[in-house]
Amino acid sequence: ITLIEENVPPVRAGTMLVEVRRSLISTGTELGGWRAFARRAQHPTPDAAPRTFGYSNSGIVVEVGEGVSEFGPGDRVACIGAGYALHTDFAVVPHNLCFGVPDDVPLDQGAYAMLSATALYALRRGEPEFGEYCAVVGLGLLGQLTARIYQLAGCFVIGWDAIERRNQIAR
Repeated sequence: ITLIEENVPPVRAGTMLVEVRRSLISTGTELGGWRAFARRAQHPTPDAAPRTFGYSNSGIVVEVGEGVSEFGPGDRVACIGAGYALHTDFAVVPHNLCFGVPDDVPLDQGAYAMLSATALYALRRGEPEFGEYCAVVGLGLLGQLTARIYQLAGCFVIGWDAIERRNQIAR
């Protein structure tokens, strides 16, 4: 992992500059899982070009570009989108990839926006009926959120993961 210092990108029409306060790290998506991360640590490739990470963060709007009317400086927002909602101090994000975070919701919870939306999408695609049984295979962060949303929708959830610690957390 390398820290790279860059200039803050310019705000363009339809985008916002957000001072990032919280950023969600998903090792499965971003690093290929802990095993892949450990493999890369054991066999580094120093000549590989650095790449940016992140797709879900939250923070405070600093500046809005032309055409952005639903947000203004000082607003609390959650941002999603690979290549935009990065692990960084300041991110320029299209306004349609942001939504407001109420004052009584901590920004660390707002950073879960992308994974929560993905879990909700899984529920919608599954078209569950109240009282049905469903299975969630893989109980990492996304699987845990998906299982919980199915429970909240009135389903009986069966979860499975090859990593026993994740099963324990789910119980």
